[in-house]
Amino acid sequence: MDEKIIKKMRRFLDEVIPEGGGESDTRFSDDDLWEIYEEYQNVYKAVSVGWTEKAGMIAAERGNYDEYHAGNERYKYVNLTTAINAALAMAKQYDALYKQEQEQNISGLILKFKAPDVI
Repeated sequence: MDEKIIKKMRRFLDEVIPEGGGESDTRFSDDDLWEIYEEYQNVYKAVSVGWTEKAGMIAAERGNYDEYHAGNERYKYVNLTTAINAALAMAKQYDALYKQEQEQNISGLILKFKAPDVI
């Protein structure tokens, strides 16, 4: 497992481990992130998949609540559809970066030979 890649993925996924916390304080464990990376072997593609998975996690975490009260405290969430659409937009953005990188890595070589004049 490459810690540098995991750290970069966490930053791109907005899943940085909080100071004094652990990976259990985020939606993805380091093993989860490495598994995604190993499948695609590209940070941008792995992050795109991560954002897609994160959209599903947001929906599961939030349920149908837009706000709730706990004693004198009141918590209001961003609209669920807005949160999911934002995550999917991030997935699309990183997928575009992946495709752009793939296009830049394509190379080719065309050779033209002139046949020698042979009697």
